[in-house]
Amino acid sequence: MQVVENVLKSNHAKIHSDGTSLDQKKIVGHQISTSLGDTFYLGYIPVATENASTLLEITSNIIQKLSETYSLMSNVDLKKVTFDLLSKITSVMTDRAAAMKCLDRIFADFIRTELGRDVHVHFLHCNAHFLLGMSSACEKAISKVEKELESERQQKFGRDQNAKYDGFNEGSESCVSRVIRTACDILGPRGDQKSGCRVQWTTFIANSVIPYFKGNRFNCFFEEVASLIFHLPTMVQFFSSGVLHENPNRKIHSVSPDVQDKTLMCMVCAVALFFIKITGPYWKLINSDVKYFNFHLYLKKMVTNFEKWIDDPSDLLSPNFFSVFDGDLVIKAPRFH
Repeated sequence: MQVVENVLKSNHAKIHSDGTSLDQKKIVGHQISTSLGDTFYLGYIPVATENASTLLEITSNIIQKLSETYSLMSNVDLKKVTFDLLSKITSVMTDRAAAMKCLDRIFADFIRTELGRDVHVHFLHCNAHFLLGMSSACEKAISKVEKELESERQQKFGRDQNAKYDGFNEGSESCVSRVIRTACDILGPRGDQKSGCRVQWTTFIANSVIPYFKGNRFNCFFEEVASLIFHLPTMVQFFSSGVLHENPNRKIHSVSPDVQDKTLMCMVCAVALFFIKITGPYWKLINSDVKYFNFHLYLKKMVTNFEKWIDDPSDLLSPNFFSVFDGDLVIKAPRFH
């Protein structure tokens, strides 16, 4: 066994696009990289609470077990092995931002106490949280665009033109976010059972890709938008097929004027482009076999494109521009209409 020199990583098991772990349990996993470039996964440990003290305790136990095993195999002093392991740790990561802030401090104190000196450790926040920032920024931008267009055309969007839906509005939510939420609620799996029409929808279309609504989970906001654009022509046909006469529920009725508002759907389509060109490829990167320490090669491309788009975002509309990483990690575009 080679001495650890690259990374000890603390995080959840693989995360689905909706942010849940594979088995819905809190799991802490560790891995090590050797001087030969090999990566070894040390298994996953279920925990009741994933807080900073628990992460530190588990990490400390893992280091102790590794030290004892290597010391017995190589007949090397246990304390020396422990010191070597601690001095080689360069990075720690967790997908819980609150726990990370505390872990930063107590893990650094732990290493300082054991070694008697400071060792610089990079504390890496889960890359997926970048997508939450993207969805928040997108919501603010699209809300501003909606207000400008509404003032310009002197007309509200979709269902807002009908006063009977006024009670459905939720605070400052944009019309784009609203149509995503309500359409996924009535058409998606595990949606609004009382006010939805999932059964009629899946009977009308055999292969629906509209997901369960989780707008605040990583890439879900953008993936949900793309799914609506993919099904847009079919959705218009569905609401014209008589389903509204069969379902008097106002929530179902409210989605129809939204999906038939061409200006609103143009804004939805614009957000869907973010999934095709930016967030989809980024999520693909996170779930790819690309080594974490090679992420910077992709992120440099992303930053370069972002800086260029400040002055000229026309690439996002070009069919010849495939992703924020140029020709890598491309997402197949849905049928835009």
